[in-house]
Amino acid sequence: MAGEHLDPSRRHLLDLPIMARIAVIKKDLWVHHSQYDQIEFIMKMMMDNHGNQISAECLAVLGPTGAGKSSFLEARRRSKDDWAQQLIYFQVKPEIGYRRFVAQLFEAVGEPNHADAAVRGSFSYENFAELLKARGKRGLAFDDFHDLGKNNRDQLGQILMLVRGLTAKPCSLSIFAFGLPGAENLFKKEGQLARRIERISLNPWQENDPELLDFLDVLEQLYPLRERSGLTDPTIVRTLHQYSNGVIGLMVNLLKNAACYAVATGIEKITVDNIALGYKARSGWVQYLGDSYLQSPV
Repeated sequence: MAGEHLDPSRRHLLDLPIMARIAVIKKDLWVHHSQYDQIEFIMKMMMDNHGNQISAECLAVLGPTGAGKSSFLEARRRSKDDWAQQLIYFQVKPEIGYRRFVAQLFEAVGEPNHADAAVRGSFSYENFAELLKARGKRGLAFDDFHDLGKNNRDQLGQILMLVRGLTAKPCSLSIFAFGLPGAENLFKKEGQLARRIERISLNPWQENDPELLDFLDVLEQLYPLRERSGLTDPTIVRTLHQYSNGVIGLMVNLLKNAACYAVATGIEKITVDNIALGYKARSGWVQYLGDSYLQSPV
């Protein structure tokens, strides 16, 4: 039966029109795996110790582009889990500067019009601690933490000093810094902060990693294709690893592109050939659509 390899909750997607199915395929999916399960556990553990230590426990998650850092944080932001709701989510912008950093910090905690956000140097840890208590916040998660390094030395120094102060009483915030490996250089500029931060490096998967096979098996059940692709077949795994070097985000993009080719060509499964096509021309599947699709408004 077509689609019997799919998760039962996804089988109805096979009834969608071609372009609607392709839209489903292109939509971001978050699939848990052990590296991020461990990170989630550590984050919850650190936040559970809120206020019990002189300085809060902190974590830096460092990995290459495509390692899933932003996807993990976005999934946690959308989550209804209590611990995830106790996080402040902060998307770092390059050259943000101290004043805008403070303003964004108040906005992230849900107080965009707070007076402290408007005046340089007026930040009060006591006042901010009261806001944290009122909002039920125990952790601060930075995405693209490395981009703080694009500020000039004086601005960066003020920002890092402020972040370090947030880890101490009265705020006692656990800081979670997600970024590229180069973010390690920022910690060297603020020694006390560096000593408070545990590091985790996200390593690409090896071709023979059992967890990679588990991950591919889950994805097999999610992409709405009529035929089983056999994503754990050694030839497919080798091809995916060859083009992605084991980086999760690059691998998922390859699979998305290949699945779009599978639908547009009518093959209805991911193969070594359409993985290669997706690597060479991400949107090349469009040429396989009939004129009726190309002439209709998107």
